[in-house]
Amino acid sequence: MKNLRIIFLFCFILVLGTGLIVACGNGEKQDLPTPTVTPEWADYYPGIPGRNYFAPGKEINKNPDPTGTFYIDELIVGFRPGLSEDRIAEILAEKNLEVKAYYGKTDTFLLEVDPKQRDGILLELKSHSEIELASKSDIFEGTNEY
Repeated sequence: MKNLRIIFLFCFILVLGTGLIVACGNGEKQDLPTPTVTPEWADYYPGIPGRNYFAPGKEINKNPDPTGTFYIDELIVGFRPGLSEDRIAEILAEKNLEVKAYYGKTDTFLLEVDPKQRDGILLELKSHSEIELASKSDIFEGTNEY
């Protein structure tokens, strides 16, 4: 009976050790798949006129610059037609940008930016080959007169 326990313990350790070796690999860095998360705005993209997305908890058009011509913490971006939502999400993540809103009619995104980094980010976005439009979020005054 004692021999049986020793054999069982030996097999258990052997199996456990083999499992750890397989789990740990050969010590080389292994590329693990990057988990993908479907962005909340993906259901609204590509644009459907009249169908817009507004990020929960994000206020839009609240911080005008002192001249009253644009909002200091927002940029408007339009991507080249045909880009997947995964590629758009990747571009936004590279720049650490968050979507405040997506406007289906114009197929544009309202992005939240750090006002201190806005101008540099705007220049980068304007030179990006997969971005068709990048601009400050201008303030427009409307009237009820025709």
